[in-house]
Amino acid sequence: MTNHPLPGIGPFPARIIMLVDSLTPPPSSFIPSSLSPLLARETLPMRKPGRGFVMTSPMAMLTTRLGLVLRCCDLCGTSYNRFLLPLFCASASSVSSFPNSNYSAGPSLSSSRTDYVTASSLLNVPALRCSPSSLQPKHWKPSRSLSTLSSNSQAKMASLYGDDTPESVKNSKGLHLITQSTPNGQKVQIMLEELKQVYGTEWDTTLINIGTNEQKKDWFLRLDPNGRIPVLVDNSVSPPFPVMETSAELLYLEKKYDPDNVFGFRDELERSEALQWLFFWHGSGAPYQGQTNHFAKFAKEKIPYAIERFRNETLRVYGVLEIRLSGKYTGEPREYLAGKGKGKYSVADIGTWPWVKGYAFSGFSDEDMKAFPHLLKWIDRIAARPAVQVGIGEKYTKDSTDASVSKWKL
Repeated sequence: MTNHPLPGIGPFPARIIMLVDSLTPPPSSFIPSSLSPLLARETLPMRKPGRGFVMTSPMAMLTTRLGLVLRCCDLCGTSYNRFLLPLFCASASSVSSFPNSNYSAGPSLSSSRTDYVTASSLLNVPALRCSPSSLQPKHWKPSRSLSTLSSNSQAKMASLYGDDTPESVKNSKGLHLITQSTPNGQKVQIMLEELKQVYGTEWDTTLINIGTNEQKKDWFLRLDPNGRIPVLVDNSVSPPFPVMETSAELLYLEKKYDPDNVFGFRDELERSEALQWLFFWHGSGAPYQGQTNHFAKFAKEKIPYAIERFRNETLRVYGVLEIRLSGKYTGEPREYLAGKGKGKYSVADIGTWPWVKGYAFSGFSDEDMKAFPHLLKWIDRIAARPAVQVGIGEKYTKDSTDASVSKWKL
C-alpha cells in the first residue's frame, strides 16, 4: 500500500483514508443516505472519447470521497472530527479553484466498466491533491469584526430606546415589565411572581398610566407598535428583546424562565391543551368581556344592543369554561383548564383568571354566576395562591395617583 499524502492528521485517520482507497470500486452501500440525492445527480459516469468514464463535476469527487470516509468512520467506530474537518476544508478549497479544463481531462478509469471514481483516483487529480499546509488547522476568523457586531447591537438598542424613553426602562439590565394593573397587566404580573417563588426570578417594573395615553407615546410604540400594556423587555440578550401581547409574554416566560415546566407541560398533548385554552380566552373571552366593560361603563353613548350583545357573549364564554371544569362530557370534574386528570395550574389559567375573577366589575351579579359553580370554585382556588395575591396587589398600584388605575382593580 502506497504512502498517502495526508500528513498532519495522525496515523489512525490516515489508515481510514487508505482503507477508503482500497475500495475499488466502492459498493453503493458505502455512500451515506444523506448524500444519495447529490451522488445520484453528480456521479453518473459520462463517456468521453478516448477518456473512458469520468466524473461530471469536481463536487461529485469531493462528496464521493467524503461519503466513503464517513462510512468508514461509522464502521470503525472512530470520530469524524479527528480529521474530517481539515480534509473537507482542504478539498473544498481545491474544488473552488478547480479549472474548467479538468472537467474534460478528469481522472480516467477503465473504459471496460462503469466504476464510481474512488478516493485513490481523486488523489491523482492535481487540483485535489492534499498538501501538508492545506491540512493544518487554521484559526477561525469572523466575516465581520466583533466591533462591527457590537456596533450593530448598539444601533438596534438605540432604535429600541429613544431620548424620551424613561430612565427606568433604558437602564434596566434584566427582565423589565412595563404595566398597569389591569386584567391584562395582571396576567404577566402574576406569572413573574409565580416564577419568583419557584426560581427566584428577578425583574424591574415600570408602572405607567394608560388613562393619560402613556402607552401611545413614541417611546412605548418603539417597544409595542400596538400601544397596549403590558410589554415585556428582556435585556439579558443583546440587543434587548421586546415581547408584546400577553399570551406571547406568558409563553416567552414559560419557555425561557421555567425550565422545569412548573407552569407548562413537557408532554406535547398536554401542552397543546394549555395553548388551546390560553388562545381561547385571548381570542374569545377577553375581547367580549372587554367590550362589555367598554359599552356598559366607559362609552359616552349607551347602546343597548352592544351592551346586550357583548354581555351575552361573555356569559356564553363563561359557559364554555364551566363545561371544561365541570367535566360535563368526560365525567371527571377538573381543578384547572389543562393537563391530565384534574389538570395542573398553568399559563392557561394565568392567562384567563384575571379577567374572569372581575365578573362583578363587568356587571354580572351573583345570581348570574350561579350557572357556573365550577368556574366560581376555580376562581377561588387560584385567588388563594400567594403569588397571585402579590401579582394583583398594591405592589403594582402604589405608585399611581390617577383614578384610572383604581377603576381596574377588579
